[in-house]
Amino acid sequence: MSNAIGNFEFISLREVPFGLSRQLELIERAGVNGTGIRRTGIRGRPIQLRSHVDTPDTASAIEQLELYRALIGADAVNLIWNDVPSYDAGYAVVVLDVVPVTARGVVSAVGGLLGGGLGRLEADWTLQPVPLS
Repeated sequence: MSNAIGNFEFISLREVPFGLSRQLELIERAGVNGTGIRRTGIRGRPIQLRSHVDTPDTASAIEQLELYRALIGADAVNLIWNDVPSYDAGYAVVVLDVVPVTARGVVSAVGGLLGGGLGRLEADWTLQPVPLS
């Protein structure tokens, strides 16, 4: 399955992304029974995803993280989660933050995007869905 944020491909993206949805505001006043609801528009809420990818070595994992961080605040990009592009659902994502979880080397590896890369990188991403213009 294909998983990607912008041009960065991953072995996996953990958690389930959600796109745009109708947002509501509850209206309540002291001394008045009941609750009113106001529709405030269709927008996204921040998404938290964890990426996992193999790299040639540990140094490459650190370099890759810096490339991820260059996306913070950049133009919105396509999010592909288990072969499903966000563009098909009418939204893109803006990267709000990328935090490293693990950047380490391994003794041996089979599979992955590189077919045996000796580095591993996991990062937590905070993404903001935005409608396609």
